Amino acid sequence: MNALYNLANCAPTILVVDDDKSIVEFLCSALEYKGCHVMSAEDGPAAIKMYKSNFTKIDLVIMDLLMPGMNGWEVLESMRIINHDLKAIIISGYQGMIERLEDFDNVSGLLHKPVTMEQLFDGIGQALMPESQQPLSSSFA
Repeated sequence: MNALYNLANCAPTILVVDDDKSIVEFLCSALEYKGCHVMSAEDGPAAIKMYKSNFTKIDLVIMDLLMPGMNGWEVLESMRIINHDLKAIIISGYQGMIERLEDFDNVSGLLHKPVTMEQLFDGIGQALMPESQQPLSSSFA
């Protein structure tokens, strides 16, 4: 099944969270180009506030791990309190915090920076795939 085809046809709403503005701009542009509805936040507290107000509309969260103030794991823990069924992809260039991936059943996978367009869209396609069609592994890259 082609993840790009599924992504184009389902027009998901995705919340992008990263403290690096250039990464947020890149991800948002790429996702909007593929027909996604995109929201963004540049830190943990803003992401939690946005998620709390919009969690019924948000299909997927794409989040950096290492951010000032609150790291990605702390943000995901807060989001899980709001909606235990959230789906998330972690994007990180830092290997030190990745070992916690297995602690989060809602994390669909991990993408390592720098992320290619193919990795991004394949990861999103897998994350949004119905559970019955999900691959056994929870890590993309």
